[in-house]
Amino acid sequence: MTQEQKPESAEFRLIGEQAANFAHWVRDEGDDFHKVLARVGQELRAAEARGAAEQDTYQSRVDDWMAACFGAEISADRMERNHRFLEEAIELVQSTGCTKSEAHQLVDYVYGRPVGDPVQEVGGVMVTLAALCSAHAITLTDAAETELARIWTKVKKIRAKQAAKPKHSPLPEHAAEQRRKERADG
Repeated sequence: MTQEQKPESAEFRLIGEQAANFAHWVRDEGDDFHKVLARVGQELRAAEARGAAEQDTYQSRVDDWMAACFGAEISADRMERNHRFLEEAIELVQSTGCTKSEAHQLVDYVYGRPVGDPVQEVGGVMVTLAALCSAHAITLTDAAETELARIWTKVKKIRAKQAAKPKHSPLPEHAAEQRRKERADG
């Protein structure tokens, strides 16, 4: 694995800096440099493993919940995941004071621009979500862990809601039914 491929956790960088300093000191002191390098390599590999585990922990636990609640097909349905993410994002900004008019203006603005790169956009979502949480005195990780624990207690209810929802509709079951009734009356 090249240096560019290794996780860049703060701990990993710190140990790398310490290793360089330590190796220089040992070389100057005349101790067994190869033993020092072997130990430094072990510390770097351990830090790399901890960094990788830190990056995947929450996402993999959400993946476990998704599999238990919905199964593989719905969990992997990209359109469904897009719709549910958009719904939750809109509910979040609504709860913090964003108006419907502002939301519509932003939808028009975003869809008037070139399509972005999903990986970069996820990064942007994470940065702006963390900033939004800070501005509203919400601890992001606490809110995330609390919600994951809550939805584990509601698997049956969530499955029933999913089953009642029209397939491939961006709207939840009650909203889709309401729109059908409005069209029939209209």
